[in-house]
Amino acid sequence: MPSSGSPQPRGFLLPLLLLLLAGLAFTAACTKRPMILCHSNSFHAMDKEAIAWEILRLEILLAEAPNVKHADSCFYLALLHAHYNNPNPDYARSLLMFDRYLSLNPRSGKSDEARYVHGLLKKMADMEDELTRLQTDSDRERTDRRAETEALQRLNARLTKENEELTVEKKNLTEAIEQLKLLEQSLEEKRLRY
Repeated sequence: MPSSGSPQPRGFLLPLLLLLLAGLAFTAACTKRPMILCHSNSFHAMDKEAIAWEILRLEILLAEAPNVKHADSCFYLALLHAHYNNPNPDYARSLLMFDRYLSLNPRSGKSDEARYVHGLLKKMADMEDELTRLQTDSDRERTDRRAETEALQRLNARLTKENEELTVEKKNLTEAIEQLKLLEQSLEEKRLRY
């Protein structure tokens, strides 16, 4: 059971990210160039806190020297932003870093992997946008239905009140008619007596 204090990724994003990383591993097995080496201190073995610190370090490095070509930093930063163990993944930032990496180093040994992961992240971002749109539409429909329900409840309350008033008025008219009938009988009796 997840702890209540940590934000959880959406249900479909984690399997897609795992699929993405598995795809990277399979892509690496099919290429002649070695993919990313997995040292004990590489991004593969990082825990949540280490990821946050490494992202901060690389972001500072890129911010301090924006004119210097830090292609590898962009590549690893892109991977860290989309890392499965990142408690706050930023897929849009990851896409931006992959774009930057590919613009700085389009023919590098990692460009195929970068394009592949970029494509998967783009699909994930599109799916996330679609999910957000569907949730917004659903929320809007729920709000509309709630407003309709409230309007119908108000109408029902008004009609119930009018019905009660008409019932009372009917009772009063029925009693008045009965009294008029009694009065008519009484007048008829008096007229017959005289």
